[in-house]
Amino acid sequence: GGGGSGRGGGSGGNAGEAALYVSNVSWEAGWKELKDHFKQFGRVTYADILRDPATGKSLGRGIVRFDNQLSARTAVMQANSSMFLGREINVREDRMQGGDGGGGGGGGNFHM
Repeated sequence: GGGGSGRGGGSGGNAGEAALYVSNVSWEAGWKELKDHFKQFGRVTYADILRDPATGKSLGRGIVRFDNQLSARTAVMQANSSMFLGREINVREDRMQGGDGGGGGGGGNFHM
């Protein structure tokens, strides 16, 4: 038997959690600032700034995860277009759940 997953506590996997994708984040911001900005909307279980693996520099994007969907929805409504460290941030639900964003639907193949 391999024990539980440690991170995330006993919330039963991803069932109750909701991740948000934040863009246009100030380059000075770290995960702590991001978490502090979003904890007004609910319990933040995870916050991180995406960085270039080669240089370690911020990519100006981040992920914030809440322990429930309601907090995440509130954050999207209230934090989207809000000012964070002098920049207007964009906040949306992260449907990829920890993926790297992007993706996009592969359209049908049209054979003429």
